[in-house]
Amino acid sequence: KQNTATSTAINQEVFELTNHQLELWAAWEIDPKAINYNCHMRFCIKGELDVNRLQESIVELTNYFESFRIRIKKNEDGRLMQYVSSKIDKSPCIYVDLWSKKQNSDKNELEKEAKSFISEKLTECFQLYDEDLH
Repeated sequence: KQNTATSTAINQEVFELTNHQLELWAAWEIDPKAINYNCHMRFCIKGELDVNRLQESIVELTNYFESFRIRIKKNEDGRLMQYVSSKIDKSPCIYVDLWSKKQNSDKNELEKEAKSFISEKLTECFQLYDEDLH
């Protein structure tokens, strides 16, 4: 079955779900608190980092690739559809600066704090329905 695009009143592109998206949806409906499809990453950057440029780059990538701005929701007929959200102006990524704490903390404490933060984020699940997927 071919995906066909339509437009909504607010100029969002709308597509039917792919088979893979339907599988993810079905798994999410069975267990909405599952984190199987979450992808969290941590980067350890050595040296200077221009956070503003990094965040701007993330915004540009998100705006360039429509797949980063997909939402799944039901249309007026109750059918599941994927909607391409409008472009973003703020990065969805979280930046945590442990470097500024480095002078007053030992490396093990900082590593423990980073792992604690990541563990907390790994257990957060997002609403697959009607939430941006970036």
